[in-house]
Amino acid sequence: MSQQEAELRRDIFNRTIVRYLEVEEETIASTDELLATATSPMVQQLMLLIKRDSEKHREILHTIQNLASGVVSMTPEEMGEINVLLTHHKQIEAESVVLARSALENTQHVVIRHLLEYMLEDERKHVTMTEQMEDYKRKIY
Repeated sequence: MSQQEAELRRDIFNRTIVRYLEVEEETIASTDELLATATSPMVQQLMLLIKRDSEKHREILHTIQNLASGVVSMTPEEMGEINVLLTHHKQIEAESVVLARSALENTQHVVIRHLLEYMLEDERKHVTMTEQMEDYKRKIY
């Protein structure tokens, strides 16, 4: 890839991340509007879940911007500290997956099932994230 192509791709990437941040902000504002008028506890809970996810996405996008600009780094010592914590955390997340599956298997309530499926998806994602952290350690150091 030529220097010009690389610069173009970086520019497209940066503009995409900026727009993505704007969309997440719009989502947060929209959920706030819905929360202000919703009277149903179920609707309120769903809007809160969406809002919190968008807030997390906003934080992740800021981290991506920092990584892309070379602001964030991790030392081997920090990776060692994380390794100790990851071992225990992986066990906790694995148990959460088992519990969510068990709860799902033992209810037929459609709304409860949807909420549990949402949680199970998050727990699986957490397991994947801890595995990725281990992968970072192997590939970076």
